[in-house]
Amino acid sequence: NMNRLEESHVYNISYRNIMDKNGKIKVFTEKDVIEVESEMDFDMEASYKSSINYFIASIVGSIMKSMAENGKKENINITEFESVIKIKLENPLTLLGVKGYTDEPRISTCDIKLYMYADVEDEILTEFCENNLSKCLIYNTLKDSVKFNIKFIPIM
Repeated sequence: NMNRLEESHVYNISYRNIMDKNGKIKVFTEKDVIEVESEMDFDMEASYKSSINYFIASIVGSIMKSMAENGKKENINITEFESVIKIKLENPLTLLGVKGYTDEPRISTCDIKLYMYADVEDEILTEFCENNLSKCLIYNTLKDSVKFNIKFIPIM
């Protein structure tokens, strides 16, 4: 019986991570290396690979991939898909190291608008997306600590 196997309840993943002599963090996945140059960069002109960029990419990437892949299983083929994500960061001055600011920095709110087209009625698409959130790994991991406001917007 599959339910008796630990692997059917828990999947353990391990990564090796190092900091090189330049201060870059390298996360070694099975077949790739992800480099992190900063935790967060407030310089809008910078092109650093920051933890926050990967974090945001993982949130929206997880949701969009889950919707697209699970949609195919239910004959809901999402052919156009775009999203906008906005986060609210509390206590940013602590991250900047401003004297006198020591409150814990955290992401408190995440607003996501998902624009999509599928060849089904808008109500069916929206209902599918709302129900599918329960299958999204990263969303489920974060939903109790970050306030999510997610809007599904069918487009014509």
